[in-house]
Amino acid sequence: MKAIREIQTRLKNYPQAQFKIKDNTVTILPLSETGFEVTMIDNEPHYTVCFDGWHEEYDDFEAALNSFAFGLSDDCRLKISYRGRFPYAWTVEEKDCDGNWWDCQWIGCSTTGLFIAPFWMKKRYVYRQNHLLKSEPSTFESFRLNLGEQDVFDRQFARRIGVLIESGLIWHEHYYPWADEIIMKLESPPYWLLELSTEKDPDEALKIVTEFAYSDPHEPTEFDRRDAEIACIFLRHKRAEINWMSFLVQADKFDEDGNEFYLPIAELENAGPDALAIEQKQRAKVEVDYGVAIATFESLYQGFLEYLPKPKP
Repeated sequence: MKAIREIQTRLKNYPQAQFKIKDNTVTILPLSETGFEVTMIDNEPHYTVCFDGWHEEYDDFEAALNSFAFGLSDDCRLKISYRGRFPYAWTVEEKDCDGNWWDCQWIGCSTTGLFIAPFWMKKRYVYRQNHLLKSEPSTFESFRLNLGEQDVFDRQFARRIGVLIESGLIWHEHYYPWADEIIMKLESPPYWLLELSTEKDPDEALKIVTEFAYSDPHEPTEFDRRDAEIACIFLRHKRAEINWMSFLVQADKFDEDGNEFYLPIAELENAGPDALAIEQKQRAKVEVDYGVAIATFESLYQGFLEYLPKPKP
């Protein structure tokens, strides 16, 4: 059970965490009465994440793990709707940079509700929040992903690395030291990893990863390749490597219906003095529409950043 093993490994860094495991389910108990239980049900390759009465299903392992970790962080809040003493709806909220709370869109369906509730009783809301993970990126990311412990025989994992290489988010300075570390740990490292550890050219590196990732026996990709490509381009924009117009132009190459990014390009070209406001509106929409993919590949990318040489003081 891949997810449960991964969570158990992460929890070693949080001795204050209390959890219980039964069959294919792991549940993190709240540290106080103001928190809520966070549960992962591992039916690999399908995963269900639950925050008290809220739940969402994922076909992507990293997306499920990101969602699970988010529920343990103080950037997440659970809004529980009651009729009298009867809870009937659970809404996941996230905090923006100004400290305001909004329905969380990237996590999937933000609200789970019951069909039957005593509607004649008075409505009230209760808010619950966990604080096991703090909002500092280094803390949150350390729980979510450790590249040094990933399964390099997993072709789905290799496919994600291929997307990072193809998008230009990572290159040999990222994957050389990572590959070397894994090779030193394994008695019989996979051939593709040995080749990658000495290949500097990004096109050849992509070819090496792709040949392994899509080799026989065939298995379907667990993530949406188009969303992944667009998410990685967005991360390049987030890192200020490309401007917003460049993001739209590059993302448009993956737009099958021809309107999702073409229309925003035209809107921005004719924006005049309103260009900044329109750009902000467009960016917010992309963050919602591709939130899961962005979170998944940002977690993977942050893992590779740890392998870059540290600047000398």
